[in-house]
Amino acid sequence: MENRLQPDELSAPSSGIMTVFRGFGIASCFSESALSSVSVMMQQLAEAGQVINNEYTLNNTRKAGRDLLFFNRVPKVGSQTFMELLRRLSSQNKFEFYRDKVQRVETIRLAPAEQLGLAAMINNYETPGVFIKHVCFINFTKRLVNVVVYPIGNSDFKLLRRLIEYCINTFANMYFLFSRTESSVLINIMYFADYAFSLSEPIYLNVVRDPVERVISWYYYVRAPWYYVERKQAFPDLPLPDVMWLKKVISVAIYYCFVLNKNKKNYDKSFLQDYETCIKNNDRECQYNEGATREGIGDHRRQSMFFCGHNEECIPFNSAEAIEKAKRVVDEYYAVVGVLEDMNTTLTVLEHYIPKFFKGAVDIYYRHMEEFRKINKNIYKPPVSEEIKEIVRKNFTREIEFYQFCRQKLHKQFLALKLSQSTATTYH
Repeated sequence: MENRLQPDELSAPSSGIMTVFRGFGIASCFSESALSSVSVMMQQLAEAGQVINNEYTLNNTRKAGRDLLFFNRVPKVGSQTFMELLRRLSSQNKFEFYRDKVQRVETIRLAPAEQLGLAAMINNYETPGVFIKHVCFINFTKRLVNVVVYPIGNSDFKLLRRLIEYCINTFANMYFLFSRTESSVLINIMYFADYAFSLSEPIYLNVVRDPVERVISWYYYVRAPWYYVERKQAFPDLPLPDVMWLKKVISVAIYYCFVLNKNKKNYDKSFLQDYETCIKNNDRECQYNEGATREGIGDHRRQSMFFCGHNEECIPFNSAEAIEKAKRVVDEYYAVVGVLEDMNTTLTVLEHYIPKFFKGAVDIYYRHMEEFRKINKNIYKPPVSEEIKEIVRKNFTREIEFYQFCRQKLHKQFLALKLSQSTATTYH
């Protein structure tokens, strides 16, 4: 039986007594109470029969074929903050910074041919470098086999249709790309082994967040007035949402602009019930039913999908199969999965496990902490009661399990640094 711990918060500062801890190669700010809790957690892990491996075995950075960091960022986990941190570090640590352009429609699940195209593009970037995009995990390293090109005359569409129908009905994992010349249609028939590709493995990075806090954050993020200003500036012809849906936005905006009158201490809680009303009324947008497969602008409930991948088994919400696959991917591929609620621990682990990119991250973050904290801060996000959060948590059981799994691994990586009793080994 697997033992799952709920890790203590190692990074929460206590009442003002801060220490710079360098004795074991860790240069970060920790409270004295947090440092003392390390030994407590080590004892908990030992009693649960879980081994704290050394930092070498816990570091997947060593598996990378190139000095290319792939940050397939989960939305609403502080990823904008980490992206800005990487941008600043790129000049200091001498690496290239690449990010995906703003998309009209953000597609996180891709067909195998699209995965191959994206992986090949990333693989061609100059190194050392970092590429950042909202997208599900892509396996770069397994093989693409048997690529066949058939030229077919423009007039022979019946043969084309019969060929495609035969292949789809006969073979698994077969996909088609088409290109047209003046005299023929070229069909690239590609057979994928396990939907993955024989390219150099990057250094995988991501961040997670408490899944209930994350879904609440997303709910208000897509309703913030500045979100639509930015979207309309990027895509002027983009239509506004449905009027009834938009009314939820207006109520929050009016409340903050006119009711609070910049005095957030004296607010009428009965006025602000948007997400809570959504839950209580069983609104379709706020239904979190196990096995549900709905996708859309308000359906960012499945944090685990960014680790599980693009296949059909990753779609159902809160499913055991998707969560187990996501865990395997984190263990096998990701150098670090940071945790928004454990920022100190995350930054320290990043500095030591991916030093080529994150050397100096702790110093830069804390010197400019106020600037980082303002990134994507949503002043239109009202409080949500613990009662409502507890209702939602009952439907997020496996997503919470995955979050705790990632958090526990991060803390194991941190503890391994402390156990090494020496400066962290540099792998890249």
